[in-house]
Amino acid sequence: MKGKELKVVEMCREKMKGIRFTEETIKKNNNSIQRGLRIAREGANLGFIVYWADVVDMLGEEYAVEDAVGYIESMVQTHLDFSPDYSPLLDWDKAKGLLRCKVVNYERNKERLYFCPHMRYLDLAQVYYVQWELPGYGTATAEVNDGLVEKWGVTDGTVVVLARQNMEAVKYRVEKVSDILDDTERSLIDVENPLYALQGNATFGAAVIMNPGLVGKLTVGMGNLYILPSSVYELLVLPDNGQFKVEILRDTVRRVNRMQVKDNDFLSDQVYYFQRDSTQIFVCEEEQKVLPESSSMPG
Repeated sequence: MKGKELKVVEMCREKMKGIRFTEETIKKNNNSIQRGLRIAREGANLGFIVYWADVVDMLGEEYAVEDAVGYIESMVQTHLDFSPDYSPLLDWDKAKGLLRCKVVNYERNKERLYFCPHMRYLDLAQVYYVQWELPGYGTATAEVNDGLVEKWGVTDGTVVVLARQNMEAVKYRVEKVSDILDDTERSLIDVENPLYALQGNATFGAAVIMNPGLVGKLTVGMGNLYILPSSVYELLVLPDNGQFKVEILRDTVRRVNRMQVKDNDFLSDQVYYFQRDSTQIFVCEEEQKVLPESSSMPG
């Protein structure tokens, strides 16, 4: 832990007797590492984690030690004795209706993909998670891994089919983007060919890229589209007016990813192309506009 973090932990231990504060390092999506504190009562196994990144997001980079302690204390008061209901995750009869899809970057997650059901698509992989409500606390999500599939007593194929069926109930919307880019990046987008955000009411809305038919229905009247991966939560779509250069768009995606997207939320540095006549999506290669023979739509 860093110097200021050590001071926060020392003050927490002095102020909150009988509570254990342990440094924790968690590997998240894209192999990103998040550091935090696991907090539990002395002698108890259950607890919760406060991530240092959340402290910074809440209080700013130059946070005061006392403010961080106050924030952690408020989390202890609301979360320490909370006993979440895991039955929607562990009970297959409940979990099967709560399965959803998510897309992640294949290369950045290759190691953990060995241990969970997934379907590769372009430079991405579709993975699956269970999402359920915790009354008074919001929504919980848990990624499906091989151990969970074994506990359920089902096959990977069953998980895939049901998750994709459940995604049919997800409501998507297309909204015009106004101020998501800086001045330089916004200069790429003209008034006659605006940029749109494609979002869903599921937690990870970018999963719609696995359903080219739905992308087509949501963007009726827009012609062929460039698809820019904003994050695991949403996609940006740009109608092709014949004036945009793929390399410039790709540079924009990379720049935004480095400057604005958290490592855990990163999806891809690629630019995709939706070809309306064939209802298929593929990775843009330079100025390629023809569907490559190797491209295929997920079944």
